[in-house]
Amino acid sequence: MKLELKHLAPYLPYGLKIKCDYYNTYGSHICEIKELSIRYYYQIMRGKSKPILRPLSDLVEYVDCPDVMGEKIIPISALLDISLGLDWSHSDYLEWGQGKNEWWVGFKDKPCSYFGYNSDNGSFYYVDKHNNHQSVKKQVDLFQKLYEWHFDVHSLIDAGLAIDVNTLKK
Repeated sequence: MKLELKHLAPYLPYGLKIKCDYYNTYGSHICEIKELSIRYYYQIMRGKSKPILRPLSDLVEYVDCPDVMGEKIIPISALLDISLGLDWSHSDYLEWGQGKNEWWVGFKDKPCSYFGYNSDNGSFYYVDKHNNHQSVKKQVDLFQKLYEWHFDVHSLIDAGLAIDVNTLKK
């Protein structure tokens, strides 16, 4: 896989953080970009700088998200709220989990009904109590949130083209 502009562009409106090894001979530093200048594009394409992204496994972890000030959320639950237009993410009715390339949230009282994201298919889905898979409305809105929250939807971390935010020193 080769890093391309199409992988970076969706993150830019939300301030893409990159680790730059080019500027400082004493180490690297982190900067945030909202537009891709020729200088940054050149550094990233040459491997001198890498985007800092959140792995998809964080979908089922408590994380800080930029638009939820000072509150840790479980992103897959917040995505369920966007999909349904409801506010379930703050309730005790949800449970979440993950499988191979798949992350989901379900209702505790309905163990067979759940909402999830599958990275192999690149889509969100809903499974009802009869195990019927259904496509979810608002796919574009859900992907916009993944980009806003800097989730690695293109598997750049696995390809060595991006840095896992969890590996950085706090």
